[in-house]
Amino acid sequence: MNTIFDYNREVSQSVNNDLKKAEKIAGEIVTGIQDLREKLLDNTTDDWEKQQLSKEVVRKKEQLDRLLEAVKENNQKKSDLNRSFTVQDSLLIDKQKKIQDLLDRLMDSEIKQLLDEFSKLSEEFSKDKFKNLDERMEFTFDQVSEELDRNIELLKRFQIEERHDLISKQIDRLKSDQARLERLLENKSFDRDSAYSRNKSILNDLRAIENNYEELITENSTLSEPFDLKDFKTDFDRLSWKMQQQRQNISGNKKDKKLSEEIEDDLFELSKRMKQQQERNFVNKSLPQNDIELIIQNILIISLSQEELLQQFSDVQAQSLKYNELGRIQDLKRQEYKIIKDSLSVLAKSNLMLASLLDRKFYDLEVKFGLLPGYIQDNRRSDLLREQHYIINYLNDIALSLTDALQKAKEEVNRSGKRRGEKNSDKKRQRNSSGDSGYSKMKQFQRNLKKQLEDLVSQMKNGEKGKPLHQRISNMIRENELFRKSLNEFISEAGSMSSREKQLLNEINQLIDQNIRDMANYSVSGQLINRNNLIYNKLLMSEKASKEKEDFEDKRKSESATQTRFHRPEQMFEFQKKSAFIKTDIQKSDLKLNTYFKSMYNHYYIKLGNE
Repeated sequence: MNTIFDYNREVSQSVNNDLKKAEKIAGEIVTGIQDLREKLLDNTTDDWEKQQLSKEVVRKKEQLDRLLEAVKENNQKKSDLNRSFTVQDSLLIDKQKKIQDLLDRLMDSEIKQLLDEFSKLSEEFSKDKFKNLDERMEFTFDQVSEELDRNIELLKRFQIEERHDLISKQIDRLKSDQARLERLLENKSFDRDSAYSRNKSILNDLRAIENNYEELITENSTLSEPFDLKDFKTDFDRLSWKMQQQRQNISGNKKDKKLSEEIEDDLFELSKRMKQQQERNFVNKSLPQNDIELIIQNILIISLSQEELLQQFSDVQAQSLKYNELGRIQDLKRQEYKIIKDSLSVLAKSNLMLASLLDRKFYDLEVKFGLLPGYIQDNRRSDLLREQHYIINYLNDIALSLTDALQKAKEEVNRSGKRRGEKNSDKKRQRNSSGDSGYSKMKQFQRNLKKQLEDLVSQMKNGEKGKPLHQRISNMIRENELFRKSLNEFISEAGSMSSREKQLLNEINQLIDQNIRDMANYSVSGQLINRNNLIYNKLLMSEKASKEKEDFEDKRKSESATQTRFHRPEQMFEFQKKSAFIKTDIQKSDLKLNTYFKSMYNHYYIKLGNE
């Protein structure tokens, strides 16, 4: 397992470095195209130099291709290895497929076709052909650079999730190894050297896991939006110290059952906390509902205004004042879309579900918007109308895709909420049905403790000393620890409690602590028996408080008005009718109206309300 983790770390570093290099090369391609454009304006630069610049851009493009292929190949190999040697859940496998799909989309067929055209241009340079390609190339690789930046962040997030899953599995394996060691130690004729070697191996594995987790915490801090990963250093240190104590016991041929049980409990608790953290950070990650809803509204607003522009351009003469004004408004639409695109891109950097919805066209749309001013200036009507139609269609498509995804996310949240509600109801029913049995078990447990304590005091009065006495006291401490554990489990599973019941159970916990402390100091006296009696009495009082709460809740249940028909006066319907007309989803602006138009506006709404 450690070998797999090390391989994951090495491949992740290699993939991240290659993606950063690819992002840098994409930026260099944009710079190269800009330099080539400047050389075209410089009449002192000959065609040979311009051709060399274009060949350099092509060379960078080929280097970018190789890097991206290496990234996809290494990422796929790592995923295949993880599935071969560990059992990955369906969620991780699905996310890996989405990551691989995002990497495949970086260099799609349209970009490759554009690059092929540029490659041919580098062999036989033409100023006119370059003019048709330069803006498309610059915009395209700007978007590739932006996609790479997003994919680097998403890949780093997925790598952290993947390695967190591996660490969780490492801890589970450590639990199994420790359990095997405990079974070996239970054998009276165990091989001390073998047990010592196993303990040493487990301790080394624990330290390796701790180092892996510390690295994970460090890498998580580099994310733009880090996960909420807790620091478990105290847990690891406590486990390490106890395992070292166990090693010393093995060397001295001693057995400490309590220490073994503490190690087992600590490993169980650490594993549980890791799984809870995993579910909290990686499993319940849905779309940001409010942000997406606002973005959908703004996309539809741009789409509608773009349709109006398309119609107006068809009806206006070129080089007129109206034509120039429409050109200015069209450029404003590009800026508005850029705001939407940037907003979605920021959200997509931390949400793989959203990123998978944004295909190549989402980034290409800014390229399309960027080409429109040139078409307007050169009065290329057919090209202008074609690109405007493309923009409108895609805006509607992306709005529909986001709406569908949001609806599915809402349904999933409702389903999970319903499941949680059913689970809570089951817990409540379980609490009502098994509460009595829970108290019965604890009372029986306490009666047994009282009898054992009375026997212990009796034996001490008869002069029992030395090892037998110490063994009895150790057993009593262990029994009290088990009772406390049983009590805490009962509290955690009980759900809602009355304040009186909680208070009594907390007081019982404090009394148990005092008993354990006294017995650990070999201070065994009648005070212990008195506390045990007090614990038993408080259990009876707590059980009574629980029953009173249940009886009170039953009385609060409504048993009236089950078939009452509601009657509403006619005026209520009139009020609702007016309210329905006044309430609207139309977004109102802060436009200042003069007195005449303001009066017309008010009369219009009054008329609507009276209809």
